[in-house]
Parts: sequence; C-alpha cells; structure tokens
Amino acid sequence: MVTPWTVGAVPHEVGHTLQVDLRLSLALPRALRRRFAREGLPPAATRIRVRWTKEI
Repeated sequence: MVTPWTVGAVPHEVGHTLQVDLRLSLALPRALRRRFAREGLPPAATRIRVRWTKEI
C-alpha cells in the first residue's frame, strides 16, 4: 500500500453516504444548533461548528 491513510478514507466516505441515506445531514445540524443555544454557545461559534457536521 503506497498511502496508508487511504485505509481510513473508505470508511470516511462511506460515512458521508450513510449520513445522507439516514437523513442526518439535516437533523444533526438542527440538533446541534438547539443544544448549543441551550448551552449558551455564542452564535458565531455555533455557525463554525455546525458547518463541520458533515465530517462527524
């Protein structure tokens, strides 16, 4: 194997597909926004973190 990090690339990409199939791409950001607001996280920090939900 030339690039050992590709071992993790396959499950990572499968995760993206599952996220769409399970409709988590809408539900997860909404849930995080609600939770962050309830915890008092500043809106700017919430926006940054929610943008990364596709990589969770």
